[in-house]
Amino acid sequence: MDSPDKSVDSLIRKLVGFIDRNALYYLIILFCINFLIKILYAGGMYYWLDETSSIFIAQKSIATIIRESFAVPNPPLYFILLKGWMSVFGISELSTRALSVIFSSATIFILYYFSRRFFNKEMAIYVSLIFTLAQVQLYFSHETRGYTIIVFMSALSFYFYLLTLTVPSVLNLIKYTITITLLLYIHPVPVILIIVQFICLLFYFKSNRKGSLYIIAGQFITAILFGAWVLKNRWVSEMQSWVPIPGPEQFKELLVTYLNTEFIYYFSAALLVFFTLLIIIRKFQKNSTFEDTRSFMLLLLWGLFPILIIFIISQYSSRWDPRYMLFATPGLYLLTAFIISKLPVNSLIRISLIVLFLLSSIINFNLKPVKGEDWPGAISFMKQHRDDSTLTLICADYQFMSFSYYYNKDIFRQIEQAPTTLKKENIYFTKGAGVLDQVGINRYNKILLILSHEVAADPEGTLFRTLSQAYPITYTAPYLMNVKAYLFDMNLHPADSLLFDFENDGPFNRLGESSGKAYSGAHVSRINKDTIYSKGLTCSISDLGNIYSHYFTISILSYSDSLSTNAELVCSYEKPDSIYYWNSTKIRFSDIPDH
Repeated sequence: MDSPDKSVDSLIRKLVGFIDRNALYYLIILFCINFLIKILYAGGMYYWLDETSSIFIAQKSIATIIRESFAVPNPPLYFILLKGWMSVFGISELSTRALSVIFSSATIFILYYFSRRFFNKEMAIYVSLIFTLAQVQLYFSHETRGYTIIVFMSALSFYFYLLTLTVPSVLNLIKYTITITLLLYIHPVPVILIIVQFICLLFYFKSNRKGSLYIIAGQFITAILFGAWVLKNRWVSEMQSWVPIPGPEQFKELLVTYLNTEFIYYFSAALLVFFTLLIIIRKFQKNSTFEDTRSFMLLLLWGLFPILIIFIISQYSSRWDPRYMLFATPGLYLLTAFIISKLPVNSLIRISLIVLFLLSSIINFNLKPVKGEDWPGAISFMKQHRDDSTLTLICADYQFMSFSYYYNKDIFRQIEQAPTTLKKENIYFTKGAGVLDQVGINRYNKILLILSHEVAADPEGTLFRTLSQAYPITYTAPYLMNVKAYLFDMNLHPADSLLFDFENDGPFNRLGESSGKAYSGAHVSRINKDTIYSKGLTCSISDLGNIYSHYFTISILSYSDSLSTNAELVCSYEKPDSIYYWNSTKIRFSDIPDH
């Protein structure tokens, strides 16, 4: 009689065999699951700058898209694809992101058949499930950008790479060459993958000499085809970086992002160390197969080499952002699935490990990741407070694309004329305070300031500082995702002169008593009853690294000459260039407290 372990092992092998025999049905079901979970909230978040930029470019003629690509870091292919897609499905958030969702969902077909053909069927099932629950894949499928297409094409390039190596033919060479050429014409950074494929020829050349020569030929042809664009492109010599230089902690954070959770990060690292030691031990025992070793090296280089290279490059010119290395993620998933499928344990333990991996992903899976820029909220605030005497200033200057999309679709469709058109409505886009000398602000009674990406366009905060020093803020928009909006009244003046000190008189000196709590001091402000705004106490506190991770308790003692007075207390946390947080509350006055 078979033991329970053998019975379970046999059952698992039968299940794997059943899925493999019905692979097409399995993948169609998994594709539908991928598509549904990724499309569900794809239209629920507003566009951010790069997405409106994509639509802006895709509205142009194909000839213009190609010509203008020579001055930017992005080759033209994605925008040409998006142009065709938009001509059928329109320019809404849901319709344009659906293109990214489809490519992301279709990637499971490539990963499954790649694993099934060149590794093993158990690994094929594992990697298809890992990819389905990869949070970072869902996140970037919600963007009108080419990142999910790059992931798809990267996986396809490795499929044709191994196919050409193992079955060298002119047809396979053509498939490989076309795939890597198209990949580079979507974005140039995946050239690192082609370098990885060239390095891996060291493991394949001896046993696959003809196929290796075909790969070299394909890469040479691609170098010529893509070189035509590179030689005309001017962005490399002019590129600037806005991304902070990463350290070891950021390296780990990136891998955690790609692998879903910190638990999976440590889990995968432990598997990697264990399997590496296993290969070394078997090598000394002459018990390992060369096939497993080179497969391991191929996937290891695919998953980690691009990240390591960009980490090194980023020490000089930072490009450290998850989107720029997303093409390495299939390698990470394949590596994890390969290691689990090759562990020298029974099927039940391997299934248990993959279930543990998937459960950790499910627990932390978020169908609706937060992203985008809340321009509709900013525009609503603007329309609520704007009149003919209002000047609207928007920083950064290049945000005219996102603003126009949500403000007026007709203006957005003629986007190159948008800044000029909007000036007629007293709406100006600027990099900083220099615009104040150009627009003739004396003609206006109010200034409405909208900030987004101002850290890049106006890093010194000149615009906000200049306005806030000259005019009081009468209204601040409620919290908006990646956008801030303020209304300045030019007919009012900050009441700084009303600040005075009761350090030696009255009940307010009790604020300065020694305590375990921090107090602002014994300063008070008398509110001017003739103005709707009076600036009160300003006090300094220690600089906080992340305002959103702290709570403040503010104690205020106040009194009024009249118990019928209506007042509102506004507290804000500010820096010279911006307001990070503000809140207000109505005040109900009572009798003056006893001494």
